[in-house]
Amino acid sequence: MQKSKPTASGTVYLIGITSGNTSITRFDNGNFITSTNFSLGPVKIAEDLDSLRRSAPNSIGVLSDYIDSKLKDFNREGQITLLPDNQETQVMLLGTSSLKKIVAEYTKNSNDGLLAIDTFRDLLDMLVDASDQYLMEQLMINESVTPLVLPELLLIDRIVQLTNAKTLRFSDSSVIDGVVNNEEVALGFSKHDFSNQTIKMATNIANHYNVEPVHRDIVTKFALHLFNQLKPLHMLGKRESVLLEVASILHDVGNYISVHSHYIHSEYIIRHSDIIGLSQEEKEIVAAIAKYHSVTTPGADLSHFNQISAENRRLISKLAAILRLADALDDDRKQKIKKISVSIQKHHVIISAYSNDSLAYENWIFNSKSQFFQETYGLKPILKQKGVKL
Repeated sequence: MQKSKPTASGTVYLIGITSGNTSITRFDNGNFITSTNFSLGPVKIAEDLDSLRRSAPNSIGVLSDYIDSKLKDFNREGQITLLPDNQETQVMLLGTSSLKKIVAEYTKNSNDGLLAIDTFRDLLDMLVDASDQYLMEQLMINESVTPLVLPELLLIDRIVQLTNAKTLRFSDSSVIDGVVNNEEVALGFSKHDFSNQTIKMATNIANHYNVEPVHRDIVTKFALHLFNQLKPLHMLGKRESVLLEVASILHDVGNYISVHSHYIHSEYIIRHSDIIGLSQEEKEIVAAIAKYHSVTTPGADLSHFNQISAENRRLISKLAAILRLADALDDDRKQKIKKISVSIQKHHVIISAYSNDSLAYENWIFNSKSQFFQETYGLKPILKQKGVKL
């Protein structure tokens, strides 16, 4: 069976199944749309199946309904989009070596890496009542894996129904490859960069939590401009820029829960969200940056901040200080400032704001939020207004 890739046209779902988790990533015409994962895998299903077989006459039907309910919970959150019946999709299965082996034995290697859904369902029907002995002797499956074969097939079957897929493909890649590729890019071993997918995922999350897009976008624009112009001070690189961008996009998601102390809610939502391409450590960093973008500072939150490594504490402080200034430039959500420029001086950082409106409020907010930047970088930020030629 040859290794295959998803086609660039149409909708493709990449499905990664490990023992206890399932991830679903959607691409439309080769463009990343969304990704999610949840705690449901063959091990959990196998345990439930064993229990059901002792108590329910139609254990397979009940278990299928149970799996379907879990998947539909995520669909109601907009993670998977049901398509019209006449719009076919592809499902690509990642790292399912046992299933690949079963399919190869069942089709006698005639499927060339592509399996029609009708053939898959014939295989599923045949295996519903198959014994472990049959799996080991006829399909050459290792004894330790046999209890997980049917649960994995049932899970895939429900995903196929939900996504309206007509074909299945197999890949030797694993779910973790996206994160590993980011490391390869950083080390110069690979030219593939998945940062765009990470940013797209963050934007999807922000939209889900009804973050106001104009304020979000201008704060992100200002934050990245400040980051680029302040490189002589922070000495950070491209990966840190991505973390700042994600934090800027998501810094106000907590308003969905409550405007009061929204930055605390933002931290919680980010920590419990699936953001493709970020490691768990990076997600914790982004969550902390969002938490400290408002009024709370690390110095006033030592109980939590001291649990973070010294290196990451410095990184969080540097990026949160930048985001706090960027947010101050549009605190009233009126987009009075069209663009900014930055000048690093001996004792100050001059931020020139281009606007023909009164910036009295912006100056007040900027001065109140600039203390954290001064504590972090040792330079006092000063906001100066410049007119815009009409």
